[in-house]
Amino acid sequence: MDISIIQKQYEQPTEYPSSIALQNHIYGCFILMEDIAQGTIAYDGTLIKTVSKDGAQYVFPIDQAFTQIGIRYGFIFDTKLILEDCLSAYKTMWLSIFKTLSVSKKIEEVDAIEDSVIAWIQKTIVAEDAYFIHALETGILPQLWIGKVISLLLPTLSQALSEKPIVKQTAVESIVVPSVVHPVVPSVKSRQFARTRRNHATQPMLKKNFAHTRRSSEAHGIHSANKANTIIHIQ
Repeated sequence: MDISIIQKQYEQPTEYPSSIALQNHIYGCFILMEDIAQGTIAYDGTLIKTVSKDGAQYVFPIDQAFTQIGIRYGFIFDTKLILEDCLSAYKTMWLSIFKTLSVSKKIEEVDAIEDSVIAWIQKTIVAEDAYFIHALETGILPQLWIGKVISLLLPTLSQALSEKPIVKQTAVESIVVPSVVHPVVPSVKSRQFARTRRNHATQPMLKKNFAHTRRSSEAHGIHSANKANTIIHIQ
């Protein structure tokens, strides 16, 4: 995998001062890679096809809607995070990977790609922007990080919610409340990815648990995917 292409995509100017849309998109690509390699979904180069347990079929036009992978398969479903600034080389790279995996069905190839990308994330993304890292462990963002997303996408509302009215109290009525100390955001490099990635159903010897907390390896539709991700609707 050519990590320099991801680096170039990362360096593209974006509306928000964060790489959250790219991280969300990469997360979605990870899900698609694993599902294609395991045969959970069908890939024909232009369409992703998924059949749910009740026989309903979901079709995603991946070539046409490539920039929507993050908001469909990532850790946040919000249209503000569509990867609008997508480079053609970035799209070509992922579609080529999906095509190769649809033929080889080798999960070890997925592991190698994931390891390369995760190493790049560890090296490049600062802890303050580590949305991918915090979603990796459970498939959804913790409440603290959901708050960071809202602050990023809708700063005016976030500021209004954080402002508290001043309440006058007498000295007798005043109660001293200990300050709340928020947990320190862990360093990206301290995360143990081998314990947070999925055990591949087809190859039990592989001990990567990238998505034992994400979608199951059984056939699933878009509705089951929604249950495991963070949906933020911002007008």
